[in-house]
Amino acid sequence: MDWVRNFYSCQNEWFGVYLSDINQRHIDRVALVDSSFKLPHSRLLELGAGGGQTAVALAKSGYQVSMIELLEKSVLHAHKLKKRHQQSVQIFHGDFYTIKLDKQFDIICYFDSFGIGEDKDQVRLLQKIEAWLAPNGKVLIEIGAPQFWSEVAHGKTTDLGACIRQYEYDFEQQRLIDYWWLKSAPQQKIFQSLRCYCPEDFNRLLEGTNLKVEHYISGGKIDFEQFSFIKKVPLEEAMTYFALLKKE
Repeated sequence: MDWVRNFYSCQNEWFGVYLSDINQRHIDRVALVDSSFKLPHSRLLELGAGGGQTAVALAKSGYQVSMIELLEKSVLHAHKLKKRHQQSVQIFHGDFYTIKLDKQFDIICYFDSFGIGEDKDQVRLLQKIEAWLAPNGKVLIEIGAPQFWSEVAHGKTTDLGACIRQYEYDFEQQRLIDYWWLKSAPQQKIFQSLRCYCPEDFNRLLEGTNLKVEHYISGGKIDFEQFSFIKKVPLEEAMTYFALLKKE
């Protein structure tokens, strides 16, 4: 997992990816949490929260929010953002694989980057999530869909202006490899590598825990021809999907 800090740091340096204000993407996440749980005023933890945009938006919606973020620059932005929006968000700076928290939460959310590391790392994280979850607590995890990335996105290249983004797929390891490089420095490629899971494989990760899947929710997909995002697609066509878990 050596790529993690370098990849997300470069995204911030090149594009300020996690340094924006709240936008529609974060508001859509709040709507998804609201519709999935119907538990306003709950204690909520967001993992890998970036610059705090979703966390602050959730706080504005009435949740008691805590967040964990690895990058110092993103953490500093989250502090500025919660002050700008006059919201109370507890911010933990650290690695969610190793951080120790002495509290429990009614809801835990992980958007966008599940699949860092190997299966054993996902199991370790799910065990930590179980420990952080209050009795009858709920979890929302966004997971990369192997069918989309292997069949639709494999080999796709996108021009982002100053930067090029290219998706590849490791069929043997079932991993999305997401390359970025500046046009001015093509030799300096960065990448993220995320394990994709079909629902059946994700269920196997839960064995030995008290976490159970209630249902799955489609996460939409990119239309590479029109370069647009389609929010509502059948689960089998989605680029990501959400696993809604409960603690038994």
